[in-house]
Amino acid sequence: ALCSSAREGAARPPSGLWGQLAGDHIIDIEAHEGGVTALVNGETSFSVARWNESGSLADDFRMETPAQPGDLSGEHLAMAGGLAYVTGTARPLDNMKLGIPLLAAGCELTARASDSPKPSFVAALDERGSCRWAWSVDAESTTTPLGLAATPDRVVFAFSRAGQSVTSSASCILDDVIGAKTSADLVALDTAGACRWRRSLGPTDAVRIAEIVVDPTNMEVVVVGDYEAPDEPLLVQRQPLPISQGSDLFVARFRLLDGDLQDLVPINAPGSQSVARHGAALLPGGDVVIGGTYRGPSFDFDDDCAPLPPAADALENIFIVRASRDGLVWSRGFGDVAEDQLVANVDVDTDGSIYVTGQLEGEMDLGGGMKLAAPAGQISSFLLVLSGKGNVLSASELIGEATVGAWAVAPGPTLRDPLYLAGEIEGDFKLVPSDRPTAQSGEGFIARLAGVP
Repeated sequence: ALCSSAREGAARPPSGLWGQLAGDHIIDIEAHEGGVTALVNGETSFSVARWNESGSLADDFRMETPAQPGDLSGEHLAMAGGLAYVTGTARPLDNMKLGIPLLAAGCELTARASDSPKPSFVAALDERGSCRWAWSVDAESTTTPLGLAATPDRVVFAFSRAGQSVTSSASCILDDVIGAKTSADLVALDTAGACRWRRSLGPTDAVRIAEIVVDPTNMEVVVVGDYEAPDEPLLVQRQPLPISQGSDLFVARFRLLDGDLQDLVPINAPGSQSVARHGAALLPGGDVVIGGTYRGPSFDFDDDCAPLPPAADALENIFIVRASRDGLVWSRGFGDVAEDQLVANVDVDTDGSIYVTGQLEGEMDLGGGMKLAAPAGQISSFLLVLSGKGNVLSASELIGEATVGAWAVAPGPTLRDPLYLAGEIEGDFKLVPSDRPTAQSGEGFIARLAGVP
């Protein structure tokens, strides 16, 4: 059955194998044979580090940005073809008006649209973590990295830009958006950093890219996000999205070879739904699973599943949906009317099990008399594992001495294999045993958990 109540015993505490502290917070991770690679943000810099399955830091892979050029922050991590790719933003120090931030030796962010730039970038790292190249984009007001996806011969970078003065490095030259001062864009580069194609999805006040993933079978890049079109259909590369009921969801598929738009699927429902950043993943067979938030009364997606529970007008509950090329397959909703619930990351394993982590306040009713609940007044997190049919297989509260923010999850090949969880904590957290107290301002963590029994 689709979207049924949680199976008996699904609500259970997580079982930790090891945990480590690192940086201010860990924002993205990628599991692979032999361990896990993580994007670790510090106060004004970031690093990319690798842990072995045993929990020790790998000594043959490391990338760390210099401490001097200014404020550098990472946002996305992807791995393919022996390379690791990372996106982020950079801002030079105030006294370095003529300086250009360096990611690492030889990797300069050359895009500069004004005297006070904040360029966004994508960079390629080799098998030891050394920076091979970086491509950057800057705009008159600001730019923001939105998504990253890679294959052995392509990397696709999604970002937004505001302000009509736009500059970019290398061969991807971005034009001003006619009649608009903002744009949500895709750029595809090869493994040497050369531009292959670029596309705009439209102004950012109408269309928002939340995540991009690669469909290797169909050789497509899948863009997931939400849009607002209250008065008339919204054109994306000359294909229409229908008038929205508030903020609605969309899935767009672009051909990886040349960027041609192949498919555009809206997912419409009453009220407003927003996809979470890092909130989508590709299932085996090509369907997409999407996680995000909604506000307001109970509603449904006009499918065979139960309506989503109501949320308070000023608070958010979470949704998880599966979508095919034909539209919605199933939908789930979790949360209450008293506190916020937020999705931080969605991923899948090779068998099609779905992993969702995010913020837990208040309660989440799993059905079958089972609930997840956070201590009153405390921000905690959750980890849900669902089947490809939307049934809850496992659900865990992630509760510590103080705040626990689980921002990223990376599953193993199957449900029963160990998985990785990462984010930021304040105070003690049983999945990350430490012989010292965590910093009062919080610290990043990464943990390896046992799979679902």
